[in-house]
Amino acid sequence: MKRLAVLSDVHIDINQLAETEWAMLVKLLLDEHINHVHLAGDIANTKQQALAFVDYLSSYFPTTFHWGNHEMADLTEGEIEHYLDPRFLNFRFFALSDTTWLLGINGWYDRFIQREARDPVVMQQIAENFVAIMRTVPKDKRVIVSTHFVPNQAFVQTFTGKYAKWNQINAFLGSPKIGQMATEFLQIKALVFGHTHHRFGSVQVGGIHYECRPLGYAYEWRSMREALKQKQQKQLTMAALKREWQQSAKEMYRLYPEIVEQELKSALTILPYEEEK
Repeated sequence: MKRLAVLSDVHIDINQLAETEWAMLVKLLLDEHINHVHLAGDIANTKQQALAFVDYLSSYFPTTFHWGNHEMADLTEGEIEHYLDPRFLNFRFFALSDTTWLLGINGWYDRFIQREARDPVVMQQIAENFVAIMRTVPKDKRVIVSTHFVPNQAFVQTFTGKYAKWNQINAFLGSPKIGQMATEFLQIKALVFGHTHHRFGSVQVGGIHYECRPLGYAYEWRSMREALKQKQQKQLTMAALKREWQQSAKEMYRLYPEIVEQELKSALTILPYEEEK
C-alpha cells in the first residue's frame, strides 16, 4: 500500500513557519512513508507564498493543492477556479494509482471575498460541477475528495454563553451541498476538508467517511496557548494570545519544537491507497 497525506490550514505566513519548520514537516512525512502530499487550502495569504511552500514540498514528494479562502482573497476570479499550474486540482483528478483517484475542489462560502456571482449561485455551480465530474468516474474506481470548506452541517459547532457571538460566522463556513451530493456516489472513499481550525478527525456521517484535521493558527493550539501563558505567568485572552504570538513566535518555536512537531503530526490526514498493478 502507498500513502497519501492531506494537510490543510497551514497558514505559513500567519504562523510564521520558516524553513526550519518546513523541514520538520518533511521529516514527519518521510517518517510516515508518504508517497503523495495534497494541500487543501489556506496555505498562505498570497499565492506567491503558497506556491513557494508547494514548490518546497514538491522537491521531496509529488504534491498537489487547491485554494482556500485565504488565497482566494489574493486571486482573480479566473485564478480561483482555473489556476494554470499542473499541480492545481479544482475539479481535476490526480490518479494516485490504477484504482484510486484524488479529486480536488476548492469549495466555497465566504462572504468577505467578492465573486462575479452571488454566493448561493457560486455554490450551486460548484455543486453541479461536483456531480457532473463524479458521474464520469467508473464504478471500479475509488475517489478521495479534498475540499477546503465545511461540507456537512454535522461539523458546524454551536456555542453558548459568552461564546455565542461566534455562532454568527457559522453561515460562512461552507455548504452542506457537497456532503449531500457525495452520498450519491459509492466510489467516494473519503471526503477530506479543513477551514474549521478544529480537528474532528475521522468521522462517519450519512455513509460518507469524513476526515478533518486542519493545522490552524499556532496560538490556537492548546499546547501553545499553555506555553504562552506559562511564559507570561498569567491568564491571557485570545486577543492577548494573538498579540503575544506575533511578537514571540520564533522564540516559542525555538523553545518548544516538540509542540510544533506534535501539532504538525496531528494535523496530517494519512490515507492508504493501492499500488499500481
